[in-house]
Amino acid sequence: MKIVHVIPNLELGGAERLLVSLALAQHEGHHDVEVFTLLAAGRQKSILEAAGISVREFGLEIVLAHKLKALFSLRSALRASEADIVHAWMYHAGFLSSLFVRDKSRVIMAVHHTNPFDTGLSLPTRAIAGGCLIASRVCGAVVYVADASKYAHERAGFTRRKGTIVMVGADNSKMEPASKAARALARDRWALARDAIVVAHVARFHADKDQETLLKAFCLAVKQFPNMRLLLVGRGLEQANMELVGLTKRLGIQNEVSLVGELDSPLQALHASDIFCLSSRTEAFPVSLVEALQCGLTPVVTDVGACRAVAGKVGFIAPPMSAQGLSDALCAAAASTTWPTDPAIRSQGLQYGLSRMCDEYQTLYEATLTASHL
Repeated sequence: MKIVHVIPNLELGGAERLLVSLALAQHEGHHDVEVFTLLAAGRQKSILEAAGISVREFGLEIVLAHKLKALFSLRSALRASEADIVHAWMYHAGFLSSLFVRDKSRVIMAVHHTNPFDTGLSLPTRAIAGGCLIASRVCGAVVYVADASKYAHERAGFTRRKGTIVMVGADNSKMEPASKAARALARDRWALARDAIVVAHVARFHADKDQETLLKAFCLAVKQFPNMRLLLVGRGLEQANMELVGLTKRLGIQNEVSLVGELDSPLQALHASDIFCLSSRTEAFPVSLVEALQCGLTPVVTDVGACRAVAGKVGFIAPPMSAQGLSDALCAAAASTTWPTDPAIRSQGLQYGLSRMCDEYQTLYEATLTASHL
């Protein structure tokens, strides 16, 4: 089967890492896989190319005078690819793929946001989401990663007839609980005491991720657990971010918070940690939560999207945008956390394995291809 994945870029976001994992598995399964990026591909391009997967960049971030040429090149490439399935990731790729592919019934539009008209999205992105709403009527399928996302989109006008859910899957062969030696090495990297209760937060710096509430909640929690420490991992979560640096200083927690920034893999940060905290005000299905569970971290999550369901009975749940609620959940988790980790936590994460996601997509591809021939 010839599969073309279309995505804005291949940086280290959740959807981008999912695409790389899926494309590698499909390539190993002897599918003909190609990846198109609307912008410069970014950090994961080399992973795909090393495996023999072609990555084509179309440069839509360039100056306006060249955008039409880039769009025409994308249109030509999609039509020349003769793909059996065009798997378009997120709104911009979904809209353009549905616009340019001749047989639109072969386009699978994968949605990775909870609400298409969320005010946290830029106006142009909301306009593109509106285009996806129209395109949902002619594409082969619309894939959501959580019930909440499917409900919100269909309530907004996306077709119900073609909507389906494919749960996120993480590669559990790479995400495993830390050995004693790996835990010690990871803690040494960030100068963390052996008896510290370490909280990891893995996300990009964005209002949707609500790092402000997280820091305020941590400030309250550290008063009850003075040995608690916080690792902030992700794009924009580094010392150059003066907004975050200033907030940690105003809260008096600059010595307890490490601004790690973006890592090629979050594994070592997870190995250094006891608790994983997701503070989002909106979320669909966070890959980072699944990875943290597979590493055995106690999950503390806000009650948004699929977070409560994914965390399951091992999770501590807080209302979104509530510093006191999140602090209470962090303290409850800290009081119950042990090391070595509780095997039930990893078991919860193993429900969301990569092989399951690959199988569900393969079934969907085959059904979509069959329907396109009718």
